[in-house]
Amino acid sequence: QRALFRYYLDAGAGGIAVAVHTTQFAIRLPKIDIYNPLLEIANEEFNRYTATSKKQIIRVAGVIGNTSQAIKESNLALNNGFHAVLLS
Repeated sequence: QRALFRYYLDAGAGGIAVAVHTTQFAIRLPKIDIYNPLLEIANEEFNRYTATSKKQIIRVAGVIGNTSQAIKESNLALNNGFHAVLLS
């Protein structure tokens, strides 16, 4: 995942959306549960890139589910430095 973030950033992407594609819904399942670790990795890579390049990255996180789940995921995104969420 880190290599993928680095690829997009080094290619000049001005922003990245994380966990927004329907294939990423499974990352939230209790037996998989990697939504927050994915946001943490993204945040680390975005911060690394911003520190070295001095360029800002627009950060969007996908959120899903009922209101309580969407709020929980929105808070995780906020805590990991994301600027916006895309509700599915």
